[in-house]
Amino acid sequence: MKKILVIVTVLLTVNSFSAQVLGDTRANFGIFTDKELKNLVFGNYNLDKEVLSLSKVKGTDPVAAEKSNKDALQSLEKAISTYSYGVLKEYLDGALLTGTGFDSKKMKEFSEEISKELITSAEKRGEWKTSKNEYVVMYVMNKETIKSTSARYFRERLSAVIQKLNDYSNTFDKTQTVK
Repeated sequence: MKKILVIVTVLLTVNSFSAQVLGDTRANFGIFTDKELKNLVFGNYNLDKEVLSLSKVKGTDPVAAEKSNKDALQSLEKAISTYSYGVLKEYLDGALLTGTGFDSKKMKEFSEEISKELITSAEKRGEWKTSKNEYVVMYVMNKETIKSTSARYFRERLSAVIQKLNDYSNTFDKTQTVK
Protein backbone atom coordinates (compact mmCIF):
# COMPACT_ATOMS: atom_id res chain seq x y z
CA MET A 1 0.00 0.00 0.00
CA LYS A 2 2.85 2.37 0.86
CA LYS A 3 4.45 1.71 -2.53
CA ILE A 4 1.27 2.66 -4.34
CA LEU A 5 0.95 5.90 -2.37
CA VAL A 6 4.55 6.82 -3.13
CA ILE A 7 4.11 6.10 -6.84
CA VAL A 8 0.87 8.11 -7.02
CA THR A 9 2.51 11.02 -5.19
CA VAL A 10 5.47 10.99 -7.56
CA LEU A 11 3.22 10.85 -10.62
CA LEU A 12 1.10 13.76 -9.39
CA THR A 13 4.19 15.82 -8.63
CA VAL A 14 5.72 15.16 -12.03
CA ASN A 15 2.43 15.93 -13.75
CA SER A 16 1.91 19.24 -11.95
CA PHE A 17 5.10 20.83 -13.28
CA SER A 18 5.62 20.05 -16.91
CA ALA A 19 7.86 22.64 -18.52
CA GLN A 20 9.08 21.75 -21.96
CA VAL A 21 11.98 23.24 -23.83
CA LEU A 22 11.72 23.33 -27.57
CA GLY A 23 15.08 23.10 -29.24
CA ASP A 24 16.36 23.43 -32.76
CA THR A 25 14.04 21.02 -34.52
CA ARG A 26 10.34 21.22 -35.12
CA ALA A 27 10.13 17.49 -34.41
CA ASN A 28 10.46 18.27 -30.70
CA PHE A 29 7.09 19.97 -30.82
CA GLY A 30 5.53 16.55 -31.31
CA ILE A 31 5.87 15.96 -27.56
CA PHE A 32 2.73 18.01 -27.05
CA THR A 33 -0.21 15.82 -27.93
CA ASP A 34 -2.74 18.29 -26.56
CA LYS A 35 -4.35 19.90 -29.60
CA GLU A 36 -5.63 22.87 -27.60
CA LEU A 37 -2.12 23.64 -26.36
CA LYS A 38 -0.71 23.44 -29.89
CA ASN A 39 -3.38 25.85 -31.09
CA LEU A 40 -2.68 28.29 -28.24
CA VAL A 41 1.05 28.58 -28.90
CA PHE A 42 0.96 28.24 -32.70
CA GLY A 43 2.63 31.18 -34.41
CA ASN A 44 4.10 32.63 -31.20
CA TYR A 45 7.64 31.36 -31.75
CA ASN A 46 10.32 30.81 -34.38
CA LEU A 47 12.52 27.82 -33.59
CA ASP A 48 15.06 28.91 -36.20
CA LYS A 49 15.76 32.12 -34.29
CA GLU A 50 14.64 31.43 -30.72
CA VAL A 51 15.07 29.04 -27.83
CA LEU A 52 11.84 28.68 -25.90
CA SER A 53 10.33 27.13 -22.84
CA LEU A 54 6.70 26.26 -22.32
CA SER A 55 5.26 25.39 -18.91
CA LYS A 56 1.86 23.95 -18.07
CA VAL A 57 0.56 23.77 -14.49
CA LYS A 58 -2.75 22.52 -13.14
CA GLY A 59 -4.97 25.35 -11.92
CA THR A 60 -5.57 28.92 -13.03
CA ASP A 61 -5.16 30.79 -9.77
CA PRO A 62 -2.25 33.19 -9.00
CA VAL A 63 -0.31 30.38 -7.30
CA ALA A 64 -0.48 28.26 -10.46
CA ALA A 65 0.60 31.27 -12.53
CA GLU A 66 3.59 31.86 -10.25
CA LYS A 67 4.60 28.19 -10.36
CA SER A 68 4.27 28.09 -14.13
CA ASN A 69 6.35 31.26 -14.58
CA LYS A 70 9.06 29.97 -12.25
CA ASP A 71 9.12 26.56 -13.94
CA ALA A 72 9.31 28.06 -17.44
CA LEU A 73 12.12 30.45 -16.47
CA GLN A 74 14.14 27.66 -14.86
CA SER A 75 13.71 25.50 -17.96
CA LEU A 76 14.65 28.39 -20.24
CA GLU A 77 17.75 29.08 -18.16
CA LYS A 78 18.86 25.48 -18.68
CA ALA A 79 18.11 25.73 -22.40
CA ILE A 80 20.14 28.94 -22.70
CA SER A 81 23.03 27.26 -20.88
CA THR A 82 22.88 24.23 -23.17
CA TYR A 83 22.75 26.33 -26.33
CA SER A 84 25.54 28.61 -25.10
CA TYR A 85 27.71 25.60 -24.23
CA GLY A 86 27.33 24.33 -27.78
CA VAL A 87 28.48 27.69 -29.16
CA LEU A 88 31.41 27.92 -26.72
CA LYS A 89 32.46 24.33 -27.41
CA GLU A 90 32.50 25.06 -31.12
CA TYR A 91 34.73 28.10 -30.53
CA LEU A 92 37.00 26.05 -28.26
CA ASP A 93 37.38 23.30 -30.85
CA GLY A 94 38.15 25.88 -33.52
CA ALA A 95 40.76 27.66 -31.40
CA LEU A 96 42.91 24.51 -31.14
CA LEU A 97 43.92 25.49 -27.60
CA THR A 98 43.54 23.43 -24.48
CA GLY A 99 44.75 23.65 -20.96
CA THR A 100 43.77 24.50 -17.42
CA GLY A 101 41.10 27.16 -17.52
CA PHE A 102 40.63 26.77 -21.25
CA ASP A 103 38.75 23.50 -21.53
CA SER A 104 35.25 22.06 -21.70
CA LYS A 105 34.79 22.43 -17.96
CA LYS A 106 35.49 26.17 -18.13
CA MET A 107 33.16 26.54 -21.12
CA LYS A 108 30.43 24.83 -19.08
CA GLU A 109 30.99 27.36 -16.28
CA PHE A 110 30.79 30.19 -18.80
CA SER A 111 27.56 28.83 -20.26
CA GLU A 112 25.99 28.78 -16.80
CA GLU A 113 27.12 32.37 -16.17
CA ILE A 114 25.71 33.40 -19.53
CA SER A 115 22.35 31.79 -18.76
CA LYS A 116 22.16 33.60 -15.42
CA GLU A 117 22.99 36.89 -17.16
CA LEU A 118 20.51 36.45 -20.01
CA ILE A 119 17.54 34.99 -18.12
CA THR A 120 16.76 38.46 -16.78
CA SER A 121 16.03 39.60 -20.34
CA ALA A 122 13.88 36.61 -21.32
CA GLU A 123 10.76 37.58 -23.21
CA LYS A 124 7.42 36.32 -21.96
CA ARG A 125 5.70 35.50 -25.22
CA GLY A 126 2.34 34.45 -23.85
CA GLU A 127 0.22 33.07 -21.05
CA TRP A 128 -3.01 31.20 -21.41
CA LYS A 129 -5.67 29.37 -19.43
CA THR A 130 -6.86 26.14 -21.02
CA SER A 131 -10.28 24.58 -20.94
CA LYS A 132 -8.78 21.82 -18.76
CA ASN A 133 -8.13 24.28 -15.91
CA GLU A 134 -4.43 24.59 -16.68
CA TYR A 135 -2.18 27.64 -16.77
CA VAL A 136 0.31 27.77 -19.66
CA VAL A 137 3.18 30.24 -20.06
CA MET A 138 5.82 30.64 -22.77
CA TYR A 139 9.22 32.37 -22.54
CA VAL A 140 11.67 32.85 -25.40
CA MET A 141 15.27 33.99 -25.88
CA ASN A 142 16.80 35.07 -29.17
CA LYS A 143 19.57 32.70 -30.32
CA GLU A 144 21.62 35.61 -31.71
CA THR A 145 21.69 37.18 -28.24
CA ILE A 146 22.99 33.93 -26.80
CA LYS A 147 25.60 33.61 -29.57
CA SER A 148 26.86 37.18 -29.18
CA THR A 149 27.10 36.90 -25.39
CA SER A 150 28.91 33.57 -25.73
CA ALA A 151 31.29 35.11 -28.26
CA ARG A 152 32.01 38.00 -25.86
CA TYR A 153 32.84 35.59 -23.02
CA PHE A 154 35.07 33.50 -25.28
CA ARG A 155 36.83 36.55 -26.72
CA GLU A 156 37.56 37.85 -23.21
CA ARG A 157 38.98 34.48 -22.17
CA LEU A 158 41.04 34.17 -25.34
CA SER A 159 42.39 37.72 -24.90
CA ALA A 160 43.51 36.83 -21.38
CA VAL A 161 45.38 33.78 -22.72
CA ILE A 162 47.01 35.82 -25.48
CA GLN A 163 48.05 38.50 -22.98
CA LYS A 164 49.59 35.86 -20.72
CA LEU A 165 51.52 34.38 -23.67
CA ASN A 166 52.76 37.85 -24.62
CA ASP A 167 53.89 38.43 -21.04
CA TYR A 168 55.82 35.17 -21.12
CA SER A 169 57.42 35.91 -24.48
CA ASN A 170 58.62 39.31 -23.21
CA THR A 171 60.35 37.73 -20.20
CA PHE A 172 62.60 35.55 -22.29
CA ASP A 173 65.67 36.94 -23.99
CA LYS A 174 65.22 36.25 -27.66
CA THR A 175 68.96 35.75 -28.19
CA GLN A 176 69.27 32.85 -25.77
CA THR A 177 69.07 29.36 -27.15
CA VAL A 178 67.83 26.27 -25.46
CA LYS A 179 70.43 23.52 -25.06
